[in-house]
Amino acid sequence: MLKDFAQLNLGISDASIDSSQWDSEYAVAPCFSSTELTNSFCVRPFKPSISLDSRASATSTRSEPVLVQTTTVNSSTAQLIATPSAAPSTSDRPATGTTTPPGNSGAIGIATPGVVNFSNLVFSGNEGATGTFQLQLNLPQAPTSSVTLTLAPGNFLVVDGDNNLANGTQNTITFTPADWNLPRTVWFIAEKDGVGTDRLTGNAIAYSLNIGGSLSTGTFDIGVVKNTYTPDTTRFNIELDFRNDTTGFWTPARQAIAQKAADDWVYRIDLGYQIVSEWTGIQLNNSISKIGNDGNYTAQTFSTKQYVDDLLVFVNTINTGGTAGGYGGPEYEIGGWLTSPDLMPRVGQIAIDPAVGDRYLYNAVSHEIGHTLGLVGLNWAGFLQQDLTTPQTAVFKGAYATAVNGGIPVPLQSQD
Repeated sequence: MLKDFAQLNLGISDASIDSSQWDSEYAVAPCFSSTELTNSFCVRPFKPSISLDSRASATSTRSEPVLVQTTTVNSSTAQLIATPSAAPSTSDRPATGTTTPPGNSGAIGIATPGVVNFSNLVFSGNEGATGTFQLQLNLPQAPTSSVTLTLAPGNFLVVDGDNNLANGTQNTITFTPADWNLPRTVWFIAEKDGVGTDRLTGNAIAYSLNIGGSLSTGTFDIGVVKNTYTPDTTRFNIELDFRNDTTGFWTPARQAIAQKAADDWVYRIDLGYQIVSEWTGIQLNNSISKIGNDGNYTAQTFSTKQYVDDLLVFVNTINTGGTAGGYGGPEYEIGGWLTSPDLMPRVGQIAIDPAVGDRYLYNAVSHEIGHTLGLVGLNWAGFLQQDLTTPQTAVFKGAYATAVNGGIPVPLQSQD
């Protein structure tokens, strides 16, 4: 078993260490790299994310979706409504409007072209899945100056206007007189909503465009979203979300390793020791700052409207340059601190440096998930268990940690 920084540091450079030493049932996962880490930690400094509404309602009214395009010019309004229908064949499909590729089980409306044309929808129709579509301005001539199209996704949709999650999510697209007629690809995710039925509403993306004082608005509906998720209210759960992986590092095999680390935490927290169990679910509507390569928050943010059963962890990759194996911590704007809506951590982020390799991936993920849970002293309840009166003798006095340590509070630094 890898017990400390020095042994883990040695293990990275010593391929002879037997894999049984880091068996998932026992292995610990300190912050690590290929360099000496005596004074290195994997904890992000405190800086709350930007909360729009961390307690948005998860309920909605169910009805059949429609595709509505409304154009307002000089106060004269015309409304065009298309009811859901099966996708037309390639031979009779209009050149513009909404298309439904094979594999999309949702009913998608076909719209008469307006100021914005939508096409090339690629989406499985499943809750929690991502997709893309294209849009293009339908104007008689180029605008005389740049114009901005604003997207307003429904209750359970998040969009990225430039289809580049590496720089976060954006709800606007700017067209210039030079590129106004070029199609743009928009990324979206149909968030999990915590309701165990197909989602018939909340799947539309409204838009608005102001050109020379004339406002044009409309709505693009992606169709019915098939239910794939029902909260498990019988026990504590940790769910991992990999939407921010733009490098391709988190393959299905690596995601499974990460989920194993999360499940092992669940066992220790709930199934094994019954420390905590089910928490009240919440529906997010937040913009969260991404973790940077140095472990600090960046100016890049991503939006989420995900349902949180107990604890939700967003997983990403970073390049620390060998200074750490990863970073992680709670999003205090949502939970985990005295001033948070919930004293318990409800949402966190971890970012792993791919340089740790597959062999130590479980260790790194397990360690950083520990930080999202608030270890050590990163949530308010844990913070109160620290005795920092004298730095040289600082200890953690949590009941479980003390019991495991033979009845002695756990030192927070060398007591030499």
